[in-house]
Amino acid sequence: MARVSVIIPVYEAAAHLEIAMNSAISQTYENLEFICVYQSSKDSSLDILERYQGRDSRIQIVHSKETGLSIARNVGVRKSTGKYLFFMDADDAFYDDKSVEQMVKLAEVNDVDMVVANVLGREVKKELIYKFDYPGIWNGQKLLAEQMKNNEYMTGGVWALFLRRDFLEKGNIEYYPGLYGEDVPYIMECFLKAQRVLCTERIFYRYYHWNDSLTAKKIGKWQIESFIKIYYELLGMERRIKLTEEGRIGLEETIIFVYNKLVAMARKVPNDIYEGKTVEERLLWRRVTSNYHNLVADKRLKKVLQEHEEKKIYLYGAGHYAIEAIDILNKYDVSIEGVIVTNPDANRKSLYGNRIIGLDNVLTKECLIIIAMKGDFAREVVNRLADRGFNDICELYD
Repeated sequence: MARVSVIIPVYEAAAHLEIAMNSAISQTYENLEFICVYQSSKDSSLDILERYQGRDSRIQIVHSKETGLSIARNVGVRKSTGKYLFFMDADDAFYDDKSVEQMVKLAEVNDVDMVVANVLGREVKKELIYKFDYPGIWNGQKLLAEQMKNNEYMTGGVWALFLRRDFLEKGNIEYYPGLYGEDVPYIMECFLKAQRVLCTERIFYRYYHWNDSLTAKKIGKWQIESFIKIYYELLGMERRIKLTEEGRIGLEETIIFVYNKLVAMARKVPNDIYEGKTVEERLLWRRVTSNYHNLVADKRLKKVLQEHEEKKIYLYGAGHYAIEAIDILNKYDVSIEGVIVTNPDANRKSLYGNRIIGLDNVLTKECLIIIAMKGDFAREVVNRLADRGFNDICELYD
């Protein structure tokens, strides 16, 4: 009977830890070890673990001074001895008491690197299934390409995977430490390196979305920095992993997914929240924020143009935001009367063929002025225009 190692990171998990531990020790499959990686908590997590360890000798408590899911999972793998590995969160549960038994049977009978199953997700008022509907045995890269062809991504998290240890060791697959969204590069590497993957429509795991869980965090600097690292980690996989054409397609689509995730993050935070540690990281974040703000500006400008079809249009500002605005205006085949700047004598004569002028050169108040700048200076310009009697003003960027 093959041994299975269930790895459970434990940090500030007292509120829901008993749900996970009851589910774990109730499994009908007996050749189990539970590697609980405890990371110093202020709550009663350790007391709960020690109480359960007194009831079940298969529970091992491993103390780790460092925190983070990635680090805990790597520590758990190194301390484990099982032929198969399963990652469980301290606030989730197995689907039923036969979950591990069924996963082992599928893995052994089919001789696969990993089993991929559906996951039952439970939020506050609803249940949903993270589906992975590709039943059968697949090459990992081919399976990845098939997903991307259907515009799908591996949404079930690492708890959808039942992994064979020697596959992970041979592929040198481990977690990149200290990341938010740590499952993305880990799962990607598993798929790109797996020769045999069994997909089943069965459900073996219950994922609970608690408001106090580690994953229920607001977007901040750490999350952005993590996804930028993930972006470059995925780019690096193309150089160090032998890819088929299908694998390359799957990897490229995942990189696009991560990039779009960054764009979505950009809408929730100020631009200067992240500076980047390298030139590459700074340039990527600048490109991400520029893409997001262009999308916002495009939508806003389209609406304003429809409302002011008959009016002459001026652009205020001659920096890179103005260049972006001109590109959007050109897309809609809209011409402008000129580019207004505060000090025209200190500027060039034109910007992309549009003459640069001072505010005094605008001869009518019945025009639309588009503000192509941001921050305090943009607000000062809006106030100045209002004081001069201009009513139709569009701030293109927040």
